[in-house]
Amino acid sequence: MLLACQEHLDRALDNFTEKYHEPPEMFLMSQVIDEDLSDMPQVCHYCGREAVYVVKKYAD
Repeated sequence: MLLACQEHLDRALDNFTEKYHEPPEMFLMSQVIDEDLSDMPQVCHYCGREAVYVVKKYAD
């Protein structure tokens, strides 16, 4: 799972796809209630600014 600001969203999507060889799901932080997020800082993985998006593996 990656958290990204608006500026780094494309980078997060590209990096995720390269790593997992499949497209991710993308959500706005405001739409996500996830126990995994409560244990991590809610900042962009690339710059440390406030995260706007969650990029994670597609869940069936």
